[in-house]
Amino acid sequence: MHDDSLEDWAFQILGLQPSAAHTEVVSCWSSSHVIGIEASRRKYFAKKCGHSNSGEVLRAAEIAQLLPKAVPKIVAQDTVHARMITLGSGAPLAQGADKEVWKNAAANWTGIQLKLIPLLPHFTSWVDCREKTDPSLLFLDEKLLRLTSIAVRQLLTELSNQVRALHRFRIPNSVVHGDLSSGNILVSNGSFKFIDWSESFIGNPILDAIYFVVSNRGYFKSLDVSSEEILDCMVSPWHDHASVHELALCASSIASQTVELLNFVEQNASLSQYQSVGKLELRHQPLLLSLYLNLLALK
Repeated sequence: MHDDSLEDWAFQILGLQPSAAHTEVVSCWSSSHVIGIEASRRKYFAKKCGHSNSGEVLRAAEIAQLLPKAVPKIVAQDTVHARMITLGSGAPLAQGADKEVWKNAAANWTGIQLKLIPLLPHFTSWVDCREKTDPSLLFLDEKLLRLTSIAVRQLLTELSNQVRALHRFRIPNSVVHGDLSSGNILVSNGSFKFIDWSESFIGNPILDAIYFVVSNRGYFKSLDVSSEEILDCMVSPWHDHASVHELALCASSIASQTVELLNFVEQNASLSQYQSVGKLELRHQPLLLSLYLNLLALK
């Protein structure tokens, strides 16, 4: 559904008349609504965040203040009504980028996470990873686990062990984007901008590396680049904190087991005990992060 109030607000802020601009709905979800506005040879994006993501405007503003080159320029923000306008800043990573650009984007994000570590005290609007645990992931419920096949129970057990092993590495907390898909990375003249902070939180930064290779694995095949190559770009910069080889093995194992779990859920979505986890399919993968955090809490 088109959000007239968002469009009216954006036109008022930008000083535009409807007849002088072209608008389009970019995305429309229960958690957010985004419209694109093109006028005077410039492109803007206006976003209204849903109740569950109302803190996104503040989080994006804090990132923009501390690392302005990492995000599109914020033209206007309204924290009361959880909406903002940003300047168009390039094309999504998936639109024609070659494998070197993908690897550079991966390394660029890790570089940003490293820069943000000493700045974390300034991130007053962000939540700790423990607050991101999502109890609605019903297939982790004890009763449902009893209905689940032995193979899946074994997979979940191994996955939970690997996630715990990941957290035993001495990687300092940083900003976790939470939805590092190709559509949330913009490319322009070799530079990268990161958008959509609705799933972001403070936690283990390697979660983004795992999520990146899982959610974008379909693109890697066509680019003739392996998940291991991409993971190496995102894990190597942490050499001062952990053995890169061991960290990469752990992250790769979690990614592989997550793909196996996702494939199982998608193939068995018609079974009654898995209908509640259909939301884990590729169209809504931010919940993967909640999956990992829930696994940490498993007895």
